[in-house]
Amino acid sequence: MYMNRKGEIGITEFLVVFIGIIVGLVLFVPIGQFVGTATGANLATYSNQSITMPAIGSSADLNGQELVGTPVVTNSTITTGGRVPATNFTIDERVDSQGLKGVVLTSKGGDYVGSVVNISYQSYPDGYIDNAGGRSMALLIPIFVALATMVIGLMPSVREKFGY
Repeated sequence: MYMNRKGEIGITEFLVVFIGIIVGLVLFVPIGQFVGTATGANLATYSNQSITMPAIGSSADLNGQELVGTPVVTNSTITTGGRVPATNFTIDERVDSQGLKGVVLTSKGGDYVGSVVNISYQSYPDGYIDNAGGRSMALLIPIFVALATMVIGLMPSVREKFGY
């Protein structure tokens, strides 16, 4: 007996489409948030971050990964104009104590070793993609997740219309 199945989808196709769409929608939000962070959408500003100046030649990890601009280091005990001379420290990007790229303060000596200083600077967050090409490619990921979810949703209609 011949049955006209036009407009009908089986339970298997329905489950594949349903699960595919749910997985695509569930993954879309965290992927989009990570890509936003990794491409520098969240420039962080740290004002008066207190840290104890390490021993001469030692380093202390600061927040962030990619330093932006020039940091300012002030003596925490002096309320106005107590800048620490740049000859006493170095702040740069390098491999930190956790083995990741980060912003690091290195003491070069002076009267501030062991004293608390305040550091103000801007940096991109951990996970930031340094390479411009990498940032461009990362921005394509949410687009392809959305396209794949759309294709999964349209799969039964295409199969019916073209007989696949």
